Formats: sequence, structure tokens, C-alpha cells
Amino acid sequence: MPDAATLARQINTLRDAGGVLTPVTDLLRTVAAAKDGKVPAAEANRLGDAATHAITAAKPKAAATDARSAAPTPTVTQALDGLRKSVDALVTAAKAGNATKARAGTSDAVTKLVNVLVADVLDGGLPKPDLPGLPALPGMPAASPELPSTSTLPSSDQPATTTLPADVPAASTLPAPAVPGMAGLYR
Repeated sequence: MPDAATLARQINTLRDAGGVLTPVTDLLRTVAAAKDGKVPAAEANRLGDAATHAITAAKPKAAATDARSAAPTPTVTQALDGLRKSVDALVTAAKAGNATKARAGTSDAVTKLVNVLVADVLDGGLPKPDLPGLPALPGMPAASPELPSTSTLPSSDQPATTTLPADVPAASTLPAPAVPGMAGLYR
């Protein structure tokens, strides 16, 4: 059983996900319901600002869910950044009344919102779900090992540049390609 501090972090992660979810879905519903994807500028700005504020406010809260450090987990931060960019693009498309871009932007924002939720589940310190029938969720990959610096790589006896062997003919001595009707173009 998790300790009280772990439970508090998990509860806060779930609460904070709702803080992002509601304003973003308000924007998504409005754009999806708009005729030809056109939302009046004032309404699009109001909804976009509310969504952006919620995303920005979630970043410091994401930091609190990472028990290992005071910094937000890279995965959650990346998901929030992607969602913010998607929301910005969606607001622009909705104000312009571009139905194709509004529909594509809505779809992209839904995907980015799912990314935030999944990042919270996988990297936000939440327990794995245990509902029978659900597929097993993957874990976050372990940190990649440090790659060697170039100063620790073995040295090479090979020259820095490569030269062709002497028996390779110059380009001008190669035969012309045998393409019917094109023979005169290569001389």
C-alpha cells in the first residue's frame, strides 16, 4: 500500500489532469460544433486563453508529481508543450473559419490531450490500472545509457577523406545510357 505522500501525489495528478481536460474540451466542443469551423474571434480567444492558462498552470503541478526531482517529468512536459501548440493552431484556424484546418486541428488537439493523459498515467506516478480485460500498459523506457564522447572513441587509421581507386574511370569515359530516343542527350 502506498504511503500518504505517494497517495497525495497520485490524487493531485488526477485532479490536475481534470484542470487541463475541461478547458481544452470546452474549446474542442465549440470548434467541432461551429458551422464551417468558424468561431467568433472573441470566443475563440477566450476559450484558447482558458486552455492555454490551464496547460501552463499544469506544468508546475507536474513537477510535484515527480517524486524523484523538483522538475516536471520530461514526458509530461513534452505532452503539455505539444498540447499548447495544438491549441494555438486550433484557435488560429477557428478564427479564420477554415473548416479543413479546424477539423484537422480539433483531431490533433484530441490526440495531444490523450498524450497528456497517457503521460500522466505512465510517468506521473499513478498506479497501473487493474481492470480485467484491459491490455497491459507499457512502462516508461529506462534512461538511455550515456554515449561515449568523441574523445573516448577509438582512433582510426583511415584518412579523413576518401579517394576513389585509380581503376575507376572518369565520368566522361562512362558509356551513355541505352535509352531509346535519348542517346543524343548524353553526349
